[in-house]
Amino acid sequence: MSAHLLTPGAPLTLSTLAELRASGETVALGPEAAARFAPAGAPAAEPELAALRAQACGTGPEAPQPLVRLMLLLAAQQAVNQPTGLPRPTVERLLAMYNRELLPVVFEQGGDDAARAHLALPLLGEGEINYQGYRLATADAFSLFSWEPLALRAGEAEALRRGAPFALAYAVDALLRARHLARAAAAVRVLLAPAETVEETAFQTVLNAAEQAVTGALGGQESAPLAPALGQLVAAAAALGQAAATRAAQYVAGPGLGAAALGLAKHTATSSQLVAAESDAYAALRTRQVVENAEQLLGVELLAAAGAPAVELVAGATSPGEMLLAAFRAAVPGGGPGAAPYPALRQAAAFVRRYAWPVAGSNGVQ
Repeated sequence: MSAHLLTPGAPLTLSTLAELRASGETVALGPEAAARFAPAGAPAAEPELAALRAQACGTGPEAPQPLVRLMLLLAAQQAVNQPTGLPRPTVERLLAMYNRELLPVVFEQGGDDAARAHLALPLLGEGEINYQGYRLATADAFSLFSWEPLALRAGEAEALRRGAPFALAYAVDALLRARHLARAAAAVRVLLAPAETVEETAFQTVLNAAEQAVTGALGGQESAPLAPALGQLVAAAAALGQAAATRAAQYVAGPGLGAAALGLAKHTATSSQLVAAESDAYAALRTRQVVENAEQLLGVELLAAAGAPAVELVAGATSPGEMLLAAFRAAVPGGGPGAAPYPALRQAAAFVRRYAWPVAGSNGVQ
């Protein structure tokens, strides 16, 4: 398989990142990139390295490994498209870690400052690495490939402390999932309601605006902060989830699934508040969490509809509706009367995330 080449003037786009995620294609430096890198200079002074180490103060849950991998790619991409003072060997090491899935341990709390430092520590042979299900000291992980720590040059540590890989990785992941969520919401709604809902229309509008903001940031543009656009997307995703929860509650009564859906929707709405006033890193983190909750709420709606004694499908949607419900029931068999619903809830959310929802305007359910 040929590698995707990073080339100056050709920033990564959301579509390209989605394709790389799906294909597993490796990434390498294009031949035109060589001139973008700084020549090797004097060794970095110890105070510069100490400042980098001191910034590695992340805490809380670990960032998901696919997002850490994306952070490595975004850091390399920034060095290619915006000269940062990094020499070629450093960028090549970032890409080698990306390609071999040697993923630094990065934490969700601490923002971009801490995340950048945790990404950079392995370059010094320090910090920890997740590799093939194991959490290893970086030196042990590098020994598997006979890699040596890099001797950073003057200015490199400072260059590694610039950029926003954490915020961008979380924003990209949230937007790609939000695109999928929009298709899922439209497909499920078509089964039961003849017209597009207000929530769907608002969600698509703010999704487009958020994509423009993130695309500008991926291109290295000096753009406005991401948080305002992400804040609008979060509010719209919460409303989409609330609508799904309300419909789910119509299918089931009592203290079980319907009440749980409404409770999660209320929590999601609360979580969506004040995102626009956050830093970009925390706004992106919150956006991903709310989109994930909306996925779960749409899964609850499908679970409730699939288990209802009779679901009256909209005229003209009967065939694709039956196909969708059949696919859902096959993927989410449920536990039967009296069973705890939490395994089915996880399966339903996974179905929403993975199902090949039709693109808006296409006919039928794929």
